[in-house]
Formats: sequence, structure tokens, C-alpha cells
Amino acid sequence: MAGSGNPADKSKKISDLGAVTLVDALLASTASPVGSSDLFNDASSGSGAALLEGREAGIPRTVLVVEDEVLIRWVIAEHLRDCGYRVIEAGSGDEAIDILRRTALTVDVVFTDVQMPGSIDGFALAQWVRRQQPAIKVVLTSGIAKATGAAEALCAEGRWVPKPYSTAEVERRIRRLLA
Repeated sequence: MAGSGNPADKSKKISDLGAVTLVDALLASTASPVGSSDLFNDASSGSGAALLEGREAGIPRTVLVVEDEVLIRWVIAEHLRDCGYRVIEAGSGDEAIDILRRTALTVDVVFTDVQMPGSIDGFALAQWVRRQQPAIKVVLTSGIAKATGAAEALCAEGRWVPKPYSTAEVERRIRRLLA
């Protein structure tokens, strides 16, 4: 994993991440996250020619990853960065809405867990995005079986990814939504 430059080689199912794999992933990562100083100006950049279609040259697609489990959020965020996306991270629905209200960046997709702490879960976040910023696509995920039916009803066009998921599958779903 550490020697590969191909993001698909780094794809793992979240449930398959053991201590050694996680350490390998940490050591293999060379991408830097969008920092809080970058959130409110559009100065950060990324790569990935396929992601630039339909956008101004040099501006990658932006994904807001909303997940309260830090290690899960880190793994998917790093994979998406390796694939050329600009990634913003939030640990709760409340934080995600604050970011969406305040950021100068154009967010293209929100990838969110369903069950999170705070006053806004993934379903409420998806509904807020649909009402307030309808141009943003939403992809929901959860490992809770009873959430599957509700999420599938809320998410048209295959915007539901059950946990455990492979990072490559999440990226494929996002890429299809943006096509």
C-alpha cells in the first residue's frame, strides 16, 4: 500500500481496517486536508483532470464528509483526496450546516453518516441541504439496518451506501452523481 500511487490500491472496506492497515494508511498518506483557514476562502487546490469537467480549470470538485467516527472519516476523506477531490470534514450535522452556511467554497457533494451526535442527524442534514442548497448532492451511509429503508426512500439515484463500504465504491458513487 505505501508504495502505490494508485488510489484504488488503497481502497479498503472500513470493517477490514486493522491496526497494521491503519498505520500503513497513516504512513502512506501524503495529501493534506483542507484546513480551517482554507474553509472560508477559495485558496486551496487539488488535482484530478476527470473531476474538472464542468468546472473552471484548476478547481476540483468539493466533497463535505460528515462522520463522527474520526478514523472512519479520515480513511474516506484521504481516499477522496487521493482521487483528486477537495475534501472538507465535519464531525456532526451541526458542524456541517455551519460549514455550508459560512464557506466560500462550492460544495458539490455531502457524504454523511446517518447516526451522529448533536441536534442534526444525517437524515435531517440531507433534508436541510435539499431545502437550503438544492444544487448539492447528498450521499447517505449507515451501518444500521433499519436506517436503510428510510435512507433509500430519501435518496434517489443510488445515493445510499451501506456500511461497511469500500472507499472505492463511495468514490464511484460520487463520481456518477457528478457526471
